[in-house]
Parts: sequence; C-alpha cells; structure tokens
Amino acid sequence: MHPNRLWAVTALALALAPAAGARACEEADDEVKVSVVAILATSKDRKVDPALMEVAKRIQSRKEWKHLTGFTIAQATCDSVVLGREKKYRLVDDQCVRITVDNAPSGGSKPYRLRVKAPKLGEVEYDCCCKKYLPLATGYQTKDGKQLFIGIMVKTCPEK
Repeated sequence: MHPNRLWAVTALALALAPAAGARACEEADDEVKVSVVAILATSKDRKVDPALMEVAKRIQSRKEWKHLTGFTIAQATCDSVVLGREKKYRLVDDQCVRITVDNAPSGGSKPYRLRVKAPKLGEVEYDCCCKKYLPLATGYQTKDGKQLFIGIMVKTCPEK
C-alpha cells in the first residue's frame, strides 16, 4: 500500500467518526449495514463542512495535502450488505466503490474483513471493527480538480 494511503487509513480513522455520526444509518439486528462517505477536498475554496473539521485538519497536516483547503461531503450512503457478496456504492462522477464484507478469521478482536475496490486504489483487504470508519485516499480527482477521499464503516456489531 502506498504510504499516503496507509497514512489515511491510520491517521483519519478517529477524525471521520464525528462526520459519520451526523449521517448515520439505521441498524437492524439481522443485517450488516455499511456506511460509505465520499469526501471531496479542493484548493479552490475554503469552505469546510462542519462535520469534516477534524478530517480537514488531519489531511492538511500532511505535506502532500497541505494545499487542500475546502472539504465537503459529496455523498453519504448506508445500505445492507449480505456477507460474502459484493455491493457497489456510488461516490462522485461515474466513480464507485465495491465492498465485500466477510467475517474475519476467528480469534481476532476485529469481527469483519472488508475487501474494498476503490477508484485508482485497486483492491484493499482490511480486518475492521464495527462502528469505526476505514478512511482511504483514493487518488481520484474530479473534472474540476477535487480530490476524493472515502470513509467506510460496518455499522452492525455481532452479538456476543
């Protein structure tokens, strides 16, 4: 994984949590719900969605993204995903992310394994907790030069 994308996975995880809360989806005990947030960052304005204030600070703290000053939520979606089946989520333009959720190998503290196919990122596989965002820098830019970041969260926690 490219160092910039690895940074995004580790450094933005906590920062995305507040953004997700405002656009959370309803949970059902018998479904695995997945929330996907498409974030657009630009250097052409200074407008920052209030839910993204912490995300903006974290992104701007990186030398390669210091020039990004405007941050908006372009798309926020929550939908059910059947374990083991791929689900497609629309992001921006004609871009989408494909997500497969499986149970993680037993014995670990993270109950789910995500397989994510995102624009310009290829496939990423990640064991994750429930109710915490996995943030990714995709490398995709819109026609007007905005950088696409995405946050993915499994909202359903397994019963203990």
